[in-house]
Amino acid sequence: MKTVILIDDEPWALESLYHVFRWEENGFQVIGRYTDSGKGWTAIVNDTPEVVFIDIRMPVMSGLEVAAKAQCLRCPPLFIIVSGYDLFQYAQQALRLGVFDYCIKPVERATAQELLAKLS
Repeated sequence: MKTVILIDDEPWALESLYHVFRWEENGFQVIGRYTDSGKGWTAIVNDTPEVVFIDIRMPVMSGLEVAAKAQCLRCPPLFIIVSGYDLFQYAQQALRLGVFDYCIKPVERATAQELLAKLS
């Protein structure tokens, strides 16, 4: 099983991310869900997940800041940026950081399934 951490400062969005994906049947295990990017960062460092789904705009550290900071890790996870903003500027920054994908909230079940297939 590939390990996953979910980070979003909005509890409803975090729950939506958790429930829209069919994690286990696709070979993934969610090992943490965080509404605080600082705590999420600590979990990334300590738990070394293979994949991180993270909101782009949050207090403390943005998803882009976390992805940039993770580049210094020995085995950085793959990042999927999740955003309520369909702005090219954000997607462009994400691409420059080497994120795996950029999804618009709310993530549809079909999009979720396609993304898990690509991650596998």
